[in-house]
Amino acid sequence: MPALPGESPHEMKAFCSNQYNFAAIDLGSHTLRLLIARLENGRELRPLLGERQITRLAQGFQDSGLLHPEPMAHSLQALASFARRLEAYQVRQVRCGATGVFRKAANAADFIRRIHGEIGLGVAILSEHQEAALSAAGIASVLPAVDRARLCFDLGGSTTELAVLVPSSTVPVFTESVFLGAATVTERFFPVAPAENAALAAAARYSQEQLRPAVARALAVARRFAPGRPPQLIGSAGTVTTLAAMFLELHRYQPQLINGQVLERQWIDATIDRLSRLTLAQRLALVGLEPGREDIILGGALIVGVLLDLLQLPRLLAADAGLLEGLLLDGIEQWRGAHRAPPAVPGPLTWIGNRVKGLP
Repeated sequence: MPALPGESPHEMKAFCSNQYNFAAIDLGSHTLRLLIARLENGRELRPLLGERQITRLAQGFQDSGLLHPEPMAHSLQALASFARRLEAYQVRQVRCGATGVFRKAANAADFIRRIHGEIGLGVAILSEHQEAALSAAGIASVLPAVDRARLCFDLGGSTTELAVLVPSSTVPVFTESVFLGAATVTERFFPVAPAENAALAAAARYSQEQLRPAVARALAVARRFAPGRPPQLIGSAGTVTTLAAMFLELHRYQPQLINGQVLERQWIDATIDRLSRLTLAQRLALVGLEPGREDIILGGALIVGVLLDLLQLPRLLAADAGLLEGLLLDGIEQWRGAHRAPPAVPGPLTWIGNRVKGLP
């Protein structure tokens, strides 16, 4: 049996001098995402490819409790495309995580077996804690450290994950998941566009009711670890990054401009008001709004506004990285452990080069 990396100083040196490609796939309630990155020198990551496809897996779930045939078929097509990318890039290991609606749908396990049988990908349904923790790790990997607590949220199609990070650690001291997302709020309150004023008020009340207990618990933990200073609020995933792209009026998405972008509450309020008055076609004309999000962006923006209200904060930071990057980092560490490779340098692996989305 050949020696494994890390069994001797010679093997450790050989491992660190090689370049290995790793990947992660995030199976979300609205969007499927792929990230491929190269591990260089045993401790640095260079993003190579990022792709996303909107498949709307949560569509119709609230009425039936099931994943429906059409979005499942679209998702299988997307995953087959991702699998071809994995082969072309000679990926050593891929970590696939399913979130949100997969934890609730009665036929989710059957669909995951179908993915494995038809595509060959092994998919794990992430627990609420796992999703929140991996999202926080991904966020922490692209933003500089601060000397106060961070309250991170990952706002997906059907759930919002909350996590509290404290200085000098990428491991959350608090995590919680709330079954409230951009797609579920849209299906429940905004079946038509423009939105009615009564629907806006009802959606805000409902979102506050769903989020208030978890936000209160997260805030109490943040204050205990960093008394006297309000936490820094950081948002990730499609709604927040789309809002940041709209704020910057990006004709072409540039992730390096999204990380750390400040979004003021006043601008969020004005954007909610503006979106609520537009038809779907009119929303599509807004610079920075990704096609396929024109229907759910209002519901997502409203949730962001509710979070700022509950926390009594005037602004948030946007992060392009989140669950997908957390999955990638976790997959690499799992592979290191299985192969007895040398451990990473203290703290998260270092990203080099610009974060990518879309084809190089």
